[in-house]
Amino acid sequence: MGALSFSDYFRLLIDGLEITIVVSVFGLIGAVVIGLTVATLRMSRFRLVRFLGGLYIDFFRSTPLFAQLLWLFYVLPILTGFSFSAQVAGTIGLALYEAAFFAEIFRAGILAVPRGQREAALSTGMTRVQTSRRIVLPQAIRTMLPPGTSATVTLIKDSSLVSFVGVTDLLYQANSLAAVTLDPIGVLTVAALLYFALCYPITVAANWMQRRLTLKTA
Repeated sequence: MGALSFSDYFRLLIDGLEITIVVSVFGLIGAVVIGLTVATLRMSRFRLVRFLGGLYIDFFRSTPLFAQLLWLFYVLPILTGFSFSAQVAGTIGLALYEAAFFAEIFRAGILAVPRGQREAALSTGMTRVQTSRRIVLPQAIRTMLPPGTSATVTLIKDSSLVSFVGVTDLLYQANSLAAVTLDPIGVLTVAALLYFALCYPITVAANWMQRRLTLKTA
């Protein structure tokens, strides 16, 4: 493994993992906020607003994340003279892309709750906020949890693409170390295990939450 010991290159991989976590967390926050906004647009009673929400979803789902990241980091500064750091550009690109998927998850979850239940709650004197909190959200969350978990795990794995615009995340460090140590199998195997260690607990936690929600509503 060259001049690097196992502890040396493992420390570098952990440094990359920390960057991956930061990019993923902020990317997820951005994706959820933008996704909720786009989902609201898609459910608007105004046709133009619905069209704009659908256009956002179709555009980002129909173009590769890799191309979007390259455009945001390399092309946008040429067109506008304004540039982001690699990590900021990667996080923004990840959030914009994944928001298109979260928007459809949110919309489907909300629409899965029968309209009659909302109307019945309102007729009993509940406000719209109370109806959303007590009637719509508990059922919608249960519906959204499985696809939302899958989308979150996908976001973490997609975050590896930010390495191609220079973000020193886990994949970037793994590729660099593979070239230095001449041990791509060992380095990339450790990197894959670190991705698994990051994603698997999310799936376990989501399954536990879903069981709890099912018991509460049973």
